[in-house]
Amino acid sequence: MRTPEFKVATADLAGKFCAVCQTDILAGEEVVCCPSCSLPYHAECWRDNAGCAQYGCPSAPRTTKPEPTIQDAGTTWNEDKCCPACGEKIKGKAVKCRFCGATFQTREAMTSGTYAEREYEGRDAVKTRNQVILIFLLSATGILSPIMAIVAGKFVFSGTCFGIEYKRLPPTLRMLVVFAFSVSCLLSFFAVLLFLFDR
Repeated sequence: MRTPEFKVATADLAGKFCAVCQTDILAGEEVVCCPSCSLPYHAECWRDNAGCAQYGCPSAPRTTKPEPTIQDAGTTWNEDKCCPACGEKIKGKAVKCRFCGATFQTREAMTSGTYAEREYEGRDAVKTRNQVILIFLLSATGILSPIMAIVAGKFVFSGTCFGIEYKRLPPTLRMLVVFAFSVSCLLSFFAVLLFLFDR
């Protein structure tokens, strides 16, 4: 069997189907094209399958995969798993549910609780970061502090604000929200004292 060439997926491979995990290849992922039939695969899928998944291909593995033991039965390459978002059965190596469209950061199976608490990623991560920074900046302005104390307090104690879930924020942004709540409360307190003394 000829040695395959591992490379990073470019635009010409993005969107093509990996026959092992049955999901699309994304631009930037490590991939390999079968040296015999040129079918593209995720590099991890190629290694797990020990070659091409095309029946009759010269680069297909010649040995059968051993029966899984009790210890690794839940993590075998062809084991199905439940989508943590909708509960439907999907392929064990899938990173996107073909039923509800949910995407996952890892191919490992996860519970619905773990999925619900996953950190924001991609465009959502940038959007939430900017919103949290804006909340903090507004909290530091004296005139808006009472309002922002309510907003930041709702964020911390109810767990959600403006569609952002507090538990899905990275630790640094969680601390920034708490700091915004503390600053806005402190400034609001000083504003009340100043008002009382002026009277």
